[in-house]
Amino acid sequence: MSARLLVLAVLISTSSCMSNHPVYAGGGVKEGEVVIVGRIEMVPPLGLEDQSVVGTNTVATVDYQNQVFFITDNHYRDVGPTPEPALFDGGLKASLRAPFHVVVPNAPLYLLRAGIFLKTGQINEMAYLPAGFVVNVAAEDSAVCIGPYTRNEFMDILRVDLIDECEQISDWFARYVDSKLTLTKRLPVSIQ
Repeated sequence: MSARLLVLAVLISTSSCMSNHPVYAGGGVKEGEVVIVGRIEMVPPLGLEDQSVVGTNTVATVDYQNQVFFITDNHYRDVGPTPEPALFDGGLKASLRAPFHVVVPNAPLYLLRAGIFLKTGQINEMAYLPAGFVVNVAAEDSAVCIGPYTRNEFMDILRVDLIDECEQISDWFARYVDSKLTLTKRLPVSIQ
């Protein structure tokens, strides 16, 4: 079995416990799995006034604060412009600005929609971010880098930049998580 690592550097920008892709803890991947590694950033960054999130009995506030949630799948499907928060369950979750590393099936990874909770409680409010990319995962793939969402103060996305940060993320991953996985890169493809 060859070790595969897919690095996704996404530089961007529910009321129940979400079950997202598991965090990779090192030690290699199982057959049929790949590790997605990356970093998500919003430009300008979220301020404290941008989110009013509170935890529940089962979910801590930190599970929402500065977190981006992606609806993912192994095929394209239309999730609409403002999908229900429950559709984000089972997808990719990552903290803003901090590197992440999750295990996903070794199949095409469709990033169908992204969102950030602006408010939680009796009423949930989300800011929906563009996604609409496919990462064509293959045995030789190990790094995919896409760039920051630039927004205005009303959470309107002004542009999405593709920025290659794979070298820096690769160095971080080798130092802090797993130095034995081979890293390569491939930019995601728009499905729009």
